[in-house]
Amino acid sequence: MSPLPLLGSIAPIEGETPSDRLIVAQQPLSTISEAFRVLRTNIQFAFVDRRLRSLAVTSPGPSEGKSLVMANLATSIAQSGAKVVAVDADLRRPTMHKIFGVSNEEGLSTLVLHPEEKAEHYLQTTSVENLWLLTTGALPPNPAELLGSQRMADIIEELQSFADVLVFDTPPALVVTDAVVVATRVDGVIVVLDAGRTRRGMVKRLAEELKRVRANVLGFVLNRVKIREGSYYYYQYYYYYSEDGKRESRRSSKKRATSPVLAILHRTNGKGTPNDGKGAPTEKAGEHPPEITASH
Repeated sequence: MSPLPLLGSIAPIEGETPSDRLIVAQQPLSTISEAFRVLRTNIQFAFVDRRLRSLAVTSPGPSEGKSLVMANLATSIAQSGAKVVAVDADLRRPTMHKIFGVSNEEGLSTLVLHPEEKAEHYLQTTSVENLWLLTTGALPPNPAELLGSQRMADIIEELQSFADVLVFDTPPALVVTDAVVVATRVDGVIVVLDAGRTRRGMVKRLAEELKRVRANVLGFVLNRVKIREGSYYYYQYYYYYSEDGKRESRRSSKKRATSPVLAILHRTNGKGTPNDGKGAPTEKAGEHPPEITASH
């Protein structure tokens, strides 16, 4: 099985309310906000030959922080100047409306049930410039069928005519099939892992499931990485499996990883790209990553 490269490491995000945890908007100069900019840049590197139009965010299991990662990532992309629509496609436990502080009376489910409606009319403005939100609306009894419908494909096409980038929040992929369905409709998928909870067996199963449907898995984000006092950089992790299914790991630090699933990665980012120790690929002189920019 091909390696799952590390795309970024995110420290625990604190806040009394969901909107307080939209840290890229609330505290743009913070270390965590910089980590999301690193994540954005690494995603850009994954699309060297073509432009990113749509991205899905998922996780193996619940409570791994995927929705918060998705919201802050969408905010970071919007801050780069691209027009972004964040779509809450978690039709079971939606949270985007709480993070952005908007109503969830109507949204994606409304559009699916009413084909004559225009998707643009259900987009809600947010406090972030260039970022619009499509909430779930009323929760349907058959989310997977709704997300896999032709009407959903039409909605995605319509939204792409409005925005430069669509970012989808989806349910945990090993709990329900919704995320796998969405994965087949987008340009790329990123997987969010909890540094202290996610088990390697879960990730292997998820990678196999996404590979089965030929989803373009860009890599993973290690969430809730605890930084020890005095630490200069986040521990960088990745893990991969040999063809016979045996877990292999590489460690380039003398310290052991505290995560139950991952091996420390210091010198490379999982694809052999030089790493500066802070999670971002080191650029050679004169080289720059392709930007996610507004279309003209």
